[in-house]
Amino acid sequence: MARDAGRMLRAGLAGGMLVLPVSAELLEYSIVPSLTNPFISDYSASDAHLVCIDPEVPARGRLVLFLPGTGSRPADYRLFSQCAAELGYHVIGLDYPNAYSVGGVCNSAGQNEPDCHELSRLEIITGFDFSPHFEVGVFDSISGRLSSLLEYLAVNNPGQNWEQFLVNSEIQWEKIVATGHSQGGGHSLYLANMVGLERCISFSGIDWRVSSGEPASWVNTSFASSVSRIYFFAHYQEWDFEGVTDSFAGTLGIKRYGDHVFAENSPAPRFDETHFFVTDLEPTRGPSEGGLYHNVAIMDADLEFKEDGVTPRLKSAWRYLLTHETRPVRISISASEARIYFSPGQLEFSTDLMNWVEFPYPFTPSPLVIPRDSEAWAERGFYRLDPTP
Repeated sequence: MARDAGRMLRAGLAGGMLVLPVSAELLEYSIVPSLTNPFISDYSASDAHLVCIDPEVPARGRLVLFLPGTGSRPADYRLFSQCAAELGYHVIGLDYPNAYSVGGVCNSAGQNEPDCHELSRLEIITGFDFSPHFEVGVFDSISGRLSSLLEYLAVNNPGQNWEQFLVNSEIQWEKIVATGHSQGGGHSLYLANMVGLERCISFSGIDWRVSSGEPASWVNTSFASSVSRIYFFAHYQEWDFEGVTDSFAGTLGIKRYGDHVFAENSPAPRFDETHFFVTDLEPTRGPSEGGLYHNVAIMDADLEFKEDGVTPRLKSAWRYLLTHETRPVRISISASEARIYFSPGQLEFSTDLMNWVEFPYPFTPSPLVIPRDSEAWAERGFYRLDPTP
């Protein structure tokens, strides 16, 4: 189903714009969605896309698409968007219909609708009638609004090269970093399932079926995007960590690159090569002000800052998530064992560099663990990665 929807996404769609003061170099625009297409609805006076670009930084030729959480707006996440622009990304914080929580709706539906999460996300992303719980038209969908905004930016901001992300009315998903928070993080992961993305970063976006105590069924299917391009960031205390967060990350397959890492305590810039961040920082707002563990990793209002009062404490982790390139093979050695982490593919073994076999047979998921007291440790061996087993 996701593959068919992915083909749908390749078809693009044919108030006001406010320039916000940020710095002498970084440009930031607030754009009313209906300004980009008269068929788009404005649900409230605060609806606005957030667009960032830094013309003084060498452009990467990649677009960061940020999708806010339920009831939130792109302006609630300005600091992350600015961070991405400082790294040379074109950045769009997309305002889209997000008044209702996918998780809340689908967990209320219970066992009777096992595909509720997937069908809901399909409708919100494509605008086609997949779900009885959401009514999102094609022009108001994530893909529809993104297409209209890219067309608008290409016409009204010539020289910034927004047209590279929409060619012949088709969104160039392979050039897009899909990211988002909560509901938006779930949409970014589902996009990674549907189409091949440049990268996917989900902040606390989990599709979890409470009735059965497991991830939604689509999370267990083959993704169009490589797992080497998928990253996840959650708060240690927002859910049952072992039962929900860690299990969800395992189902995604990202634990093949190592266990979770606490972003505030681990050494930058490599962060142990992880694809799975957690934080245990406290929200800066109290519960009565709306402060939640759920928001700490990404939402401006609950970020903790460094001593300068300007730099988010987690900014180095954001930069890592936006720029990290996965190493095909990595070895970690401790007092008791060696661990070989490897990207998607089959790890092969040889004692003479001439005859290679799968090790161990038939398939070992990453990481391969070799205890120091094992025969494999005592035997000289060589390892290589076959990326297409």
